[in-house]
Amino acid sequence: METNPKQSPRPEAERRKYQTLHAGIVYGFAAVVLFIALTVSLQLGLGIGLAALLLLCTWWGVLIVFWSHPVFCRFEMEHEWLAKTRQLPAGVERTLLTGLWVTFYWPLLLSKNVYFWALLAGVGIYYALKLR
Repeated sequence: METNPKQSPRPEAERRKYQTLHAGIVYGFAAVVLFIALTVSLQLGLGIGLAALLLLCTWWGVLIVFWSHPVFCRFEMEHEWLAKTRQLPAGVERTLLTGLWVTFYWPLLLSKNVYFWALLAGVGIYYALKLR
């Protein structure tokens, strides 16, 4: 029994649609947060190096927040891009692209459990020091 393709989208098409929607939400939120971080760095009069470091750490923080969320975002498109980059022939281009990906997206390489246990340990350490 065949189904009409107009009645329900293929699972791959539906998956892509939600990936695009989630990516839009993540990157839209990241743009707002990065704009605020840029404004703060300009108000504090940080040099270009410290401002760039603040923006990079802010970006990593946004990634960690969305990556550690259990259901919202899986960053599948970013992981697919890394896989495609790794299939390039060995050379400067592959090394440069992989290095850029790792620089900007390294929080995605860690397990979600790492962030859960780190947060739990951080809260425990905070309260242990506070009660001391």
